[in-house]
Amino acid sequence: MLKKIIGKAGVILLLMLLLGGLFAASPVGAQDIQQADVTLGRTPEPPGYVLNCGASTVTFDWTIEFSTVPDEYHFFINDPDGMLVTPPGVIIGDMNGETSPFVDSYIWSVPAGAKTGQYLARVEYYSVDLGYESDAGQTFLVKQPLEVHKFNDTDGDGIWDAGESEITGTWNVAITNPSSTVIYNGTMPVAMDVMGNGTYTATENLTSGWRVTTPSGTPSVTQQFTIPQATCPVVVNMGNQQLATLQVRKFNDVNGDGDQDAGEAELSGWHVVVQDASAATVFDGTTPATIPNLIPGNFTVTETVQPNWLNTTGNNPQNVTLTPGENETVWFGNQLQIATLEVRKFNDLDGDGIRDAGEPEINGWHVVVQNSSLVTVFDGNTPAVIPNLPPGTYSATETVQPDWTATTPITQSATLTVGETETIWFGNWPERASLTVSKYYDVDQDGVLDPEDTELLDWNVTIRNSSNAVVYTGLMPTTLTDLVPGVYRATETLKDGWTNTRPVTQTVDLGPGEDGTIIFLNYERPPPPPGVPTLGQWGIIAMAGAFAIILAGTIRRRKAARQ
Repeated sequence: MLKKIIGKAGVILLLMLLLGGLFAASPVGAQDIQQADVTLGRTPEPPGYVLNCGASTVTFDWTIEFSTVPDEYHFFINDPDGMLVTPPGVIIGDMNGETSPFVDSYIWSVPAGAKTGQYLARVEYYSVDLGYESDAGQTFLVKQPLEVHKFNDTDGDGIWDAGESEITGTWNVAITNPSSTVIYNGTMPVAMDVMGNGTYTATENLTSGWRVTTPSGTPSVTQQFTIPQATCPVVVNMGNQQLATLQVRKFNDVNGDGDQDAGEAELSGWHVVVQDASAATVFDGTTPATIPNLIPGNFTVTETVQPNWLNTTGNNPQNVTLTPGENETVWFGNQLQIATLEVRKFNDLDGDGIRDAGEPEINGWHVVVQNSSLVTVFDGNTPAVIPNLPPGTYSATETVQPDWTATTPITQSATLTVGETETIWFGNWPERASLTVSKYYDVDQDGVLDPEDTELLDWNVTIRNSSNAVVYTGLMPTTLTDLVPGVYRATETLKDGWTNTRPVTQTVDLGPGEDGTIIFLNYERPPPPPGVPTLGQWGIIAMAGAFAIILAGTIRRRKAARQ
């Protein structure tokens, strides 16, 4: 069956050729036609190439020498995959009426992100006599520029920020193409033009003491990228941050000043814990400790203070901020503690600076205790018990409260020996008051001290305190000083013939530092006028009258009895 189809097709083809020979009209015999000569040139000339950054062009110029009747030419460009890239397809040029040699050209703008690889440009000549007659082709290359950089990512965020410097000439990178062929292996930065479409891989050789920070969020020594891209050049930035080192050490702070002085030895075997800003533990061990390859940032170092020792270097824990490449040392000072100091306060009622029986302790007064190096070992209120102090001299300073007076020095010292408990006592009493007691003649007898009232002298008064104890008995006027604040009561001794216009007993409540006053007012009663019996005389008259009445009654009763 296949043979019959081929046979019939051959007969049909032969008939078509015969008919074409009978009816063809040509001024020249087919055997005399010379095919045209087509040449195609380009700029840039080989072996140059162009980039796919949207700014490159390729100029094609061609010459067609022909002896037939020209019809048209076809020009087109195929990409590496054989696809037409000359819009809108094949470019057809009309050559009717043209003479040989025919010259023309075409400028192709390489699109941004065009495929990389070998392109083919082709010109075909068509004549009226023969149709397709001759052609010429020209290949050219399109590449994509690639840059690979290394930067010092000081903040470790995986982004090349302003102020972060490029690292050049010391870091190696290997670049492989989509066929896994290494096309570069050397130091960064890299600037090269690559050809080949697909996924590329850049792998850096990580240097000790550094960490990878790119790509941001998923750091890796390997980064992949595709070619082609519309972005030109394709840039791969590889960020690295230099790691830091932290050392933790401890010393015997013999004098407790918080500094490691000459002769103060390092202490080993003390437990410390180091945590980063997220509270993750990066070290848990003993001193001396060296912790390398830490990501720069904030760290907290906490020591475990051993029994009978005191931290002298301030905060425990200590905070430290490490910068890239830094080697920082945190020192802890400790001092052996073997004595106790107590600081107490009492109400010095008699103001003699000595705590006597019955003088109560006062709590809640502020005191500061420092050692001989003026390092504060206590800052709080009384009563204070400060244990585990090393031997030495300590000073305690009290803060005197308002309206109180210190009866002992406000700063006192104590020297502690091994195992000793020493007590410092501070004495204070309230600020003293005063009281003035006087007496005036109340001229208008209104109980008010007026300007015309005159002072009376040599009148007796008794003054008692709130405990009813007599603090003064004597003549007025008088002023009492150094009185303990409180309630005082003054009682005058009234003279015959005088009347008081204020109470004979008056009280006053004296506050700290207060100057109190009590004033008595009196006036003298006038004597009776002449001829008028005095009060005593009236008494005698009354008594005589009563006797006379009694006597008369007695006489009457006796007379009646005789009758």
